[in-house]
Amino acid sequence: DESLSLRKARQLAYEMVHPTKHTLGDHIRITWSYDLFIKTLVPIFIISSFLICIVLAAGIFDLSESFRLMFYTNFINVEGVCQLSLFKLLVISVTFFVCRYICYGMKAIYKQYRVKHFTFNGEANITLANNIISILVWGGFFIYVLVFLKVPKSGISIVTAGLATGIGFAMKDVIENFIYGLSLMTGRVRVNDYIECDGVRGRV
Repeated sequence: DESLSLRKARQLAYEMVHPTKHTLGDHIRITWSYDLFIKTLVPIFIISSFLICIVLAAGIFDLSESFRLMFYTNFINVEGVCQLSLFKLLVISVTFFVCRYICYGMKAIYKQYRVKHFTFNGEANITLANNIISILVWGGFFIYVLVFLKVPKSGISIVTAGLATGIGFAMKDVIENFIYGLSLMTGRVRVNDYIECDGVRGRV
């Protein structure tokens, strides 16, 4: 029916311009370039525009060499701990927005695949996959930042091992509940399900 197709096209166009939490990423195959522009390129351009303005102003007052030196010089330079400059801050900011888009795109693509092949009562359980994608993408970003800032690997290993041991003993019950939560997110309990436990009834 032509009128029905027209209404669907209008609805799709509206969702592309005014995405909600429910529709965000539902049309990634169509809106990927728009999402890339809004979520990644615009923020990067806004950050870069400040630097461009400073470069242009420095050129007027013949301070280009001084600004270049300041831009690449580490204002935090603790040997064996961290080295940070304006250039590195810019690179980390750009990487952050790129990782945010990658995380968004992977979640949206998986959601479409899940909805198409594995649906239950008209809904697909994607909670666990979304959490795993977030952990992988942002974990990779965190490791990249540590390496890029030249944080010593030996120190990271020692601190990580100590924290893991301490947290393991102190939060044994919390971690146990977390494992149970992963089990539930695999599909045993779904959003909007009604469950009852020890006489208490509630909605997920």
